[in-house]
Amino acid sequence: MSIFTSFDVELLLISMLRSRLLEKGGGLLQGDNVDVASSLEEAFPALTVDDKLDVYKQLCEMLGAKADDWNDVLSQPVRTVCRNVYAQWENGPAVLFFRTSGSTGVPVVCEQSLKLLEQEARFLATLVKDCSRIVCVVPQHHIYGFLFTVLLPTILKVDRLIVPPYPGQSFINLLQDGDVVIAFPMFWKGQSDLHLSCGRDVVGITSTGPCPAEVILKLRADGFSRIVEVYGSSETGGVGYRTLPDTPYELFPYWGMENDLLQRTDGVGNIICALPFPDNVRWDSPRSFMPFRRKDNAVQVAGRNVYPDRVRQVILEHSDIVECAVRLMRPEEGNRLKAYIVPNAECRDWKQLKKDLHAWCRERCSVAELPKKISIGSELPRNSMGKLADW
Repeated sequence: MSIFTSFDVELLLISMLRSRLLEKGGGLLQGDNVDVASSLEEAFPALTVDDKLDVYKQLCEMLGAKADDWNDVLSQPVRTVCRNVYAQWENGPAVLFFRTSGSTGVPVVCEQSLKLLEQEARFLATLVKDCSRIVCVVPQHHIYGFLFTVLLPTILKVDRLIVPPYPGQSFINLLQDGDVVIAFPMFWKGQSDLHLSCGRDVVGITSTGPCPAEVILKLRADGFSRIVEVYGSSETGGVGYRTLPDTPYELFPYWGMENDLLQRTDGVGNIICALPFPDNVRWDSPRSFMPFRRKDNAVQVAGRNVYPDRVRQVILEHSDIVECAVRLMRPEEGNRLKAYIVPNAECRDWKQLKKDLHAWCRERCSVAELPKKISIGSELPRNSMGKLADW
């Protein structure tokens, strides 16, 4: 029997719908409150039909399924929709496709076999073997959430509780001894800033990006018994972990390093795949490493390689800018770079700032590097896991 079931597909669809609602500024419900017997048309009334169609197509893409006629799908119960998609997946090669926008804005779909995902989840279970419940604030349709909140509870035979990603006393009140909380750095920072006592034997997991050491130390001071950092990417899955900040990560047992490539084995020594390391790292031993710099990711603009991070650094040198993100436009927007900036509090004339910034970039960037479009806001756009999002 597969570790992945049609019930899990329901979790994925609801996760996608909830994430879409969050992107549109709506509130979130706990996953348990969604009636899967209702039709897709009735579910999440705050979302438009087009939103639901897009999410349904996203689910089909993730499971490698062919989308049914939309008029038929709309009237079907959520559970039926998910069972039909699962039936197609079950007759396929047992792979899933995780979508990531990429740090440069180039969309990437990462194929992962269920066999390897299960291998990872079974190792993760050894890190939290005393867990009695998984508490999740991350989307289940991202690889991190899929591993920890879809597969892991099944392996550990424990309950899962899916809650909105809002730090605070109400979140602390939900926790009980033996909980393992699956969250992301921005959530943990928000929780640590509140200095609320946990007072229970609770383990925290953090991934998707670096979590500052001071955040982890504050959480420990607030009573969390342990914070486990997991390092990886959508392309690789989990690669390493550590339980103390500012110490080297330990490679997962099935990963090794050979000729500057990560090599994954099947448990009996056979090499399954070889991938480049997501970051530049320093090796402290054959099985422990410290990331120290993101790899430069070039994108093609007018036939030339340009580096969005270099353009970002140029923009941040402007005295009125406190935060900035730069990425490649979506195909329907064009084929140049775009930038999103957050001015400092003293800057009032955003229209003039945009003009000044275009001139600033023209003096310091090549033609191919110039952002064609500059957007301004009070904070950078982020997704439901706190990672930078497209705009």
